[in-house]
Amino acid sequence: PHFVEFFQDYAIYMKAWSEIERAKHAHKHEEYVAAMEHYEEAAKLLERTKLWSYLSSNFLAWAFLEQAEDLSRKESSMESIKAFQKANALFKEAKGTLDVQSSRIENEDERDIIERLIKASDIRQTYCLGRVAVEEAKIHDSQGDHVSSSERYGSAAETFKKISEVGPEQSRRELKPLTYLCLAWQKMLMAEAKASPDMYGEAAELFKKAKEHSFDQKTSLLALANSSFCKALQAGTEFEITRDQAIYSTAKKCMEAAANHYLKAGFEAASEYAKATQLLFDAYVYMDNAK
Repeated sequence: PHFVEFFQDYAIYMKAWSEIERAKHAHKHEEYVAAMEHYEEAAKLLERTKLWSYLSSNFLAWAFLEQAEDLSRKESSMESIKAFQKANALFKEAKGTLDVQSSRIENEDERDIIERLIKASDIRQTYCLGRVAVEEAKIHDSQGDHVSSSERYGSAAETFKKISEVGPEQSRRELKPLTYLCLAWQKMLMAEAKASPDMYGEAAELFKKAKEHSFDQKTSLLALANSSFCKALQAGTEFEITRDQAIYSTAKKCMEAAANHYLKAGFEAASEYAKATQLLFDAYVYMDNAK
């Protein structure tokens, strides 16, 4: 009877870690809602234990982070910002709790877990700030403020670069394509603001680098689509100036490729946008023919 509570705690602890592993698996497959639910369940389970209740806030923070990622994927930038900010606040709170608990733990393995979670909390706090900058950049872009959007993407890229320099090897691998994507968007939006063909070309190369460092097919296809789109805009901007039919042909081919890649990656709205831009180029040709 003396050990009943002790073993119940361990049983709940094992259930919680099972949920955490399920959450990791779901995140890896970009099933953010499922990952959020598993982290929430893990947080609830840990809160019920006497020995490990201090871990609850950390995994609740992860749940909000997954929710924020899901909202971002759904293009709900304002809601996503709030969720990232909530996750950031919870990671800060969790780190404080873990710091206090670390000095009390005698078990070496458990203390090692706490130290790793403290480091992860620091990294995730910074990551949340970077993701907030990305969502703000999206909002500025949707409002037609390309300069402000470019600046926020630049800020996000700098944040992710800093994390990759201090984080573990896995973080570096995950953040490298994201850093290149932000740098590419920064360059692309500045190209739009300045109507610069050269900047579009630079953005296309950065998107290409993001593709090379991507691990999953969806991100790889999206980066490839963005690269083709920038090449099309580079040629399209030159065509607007020169009205050279050969350049128009290049722009059309690149835009068709971009629309197809967007569709394969599951970004139907972006594919439609690419098709609309292609129609704009066609309209310029018909205007010239009419003259």
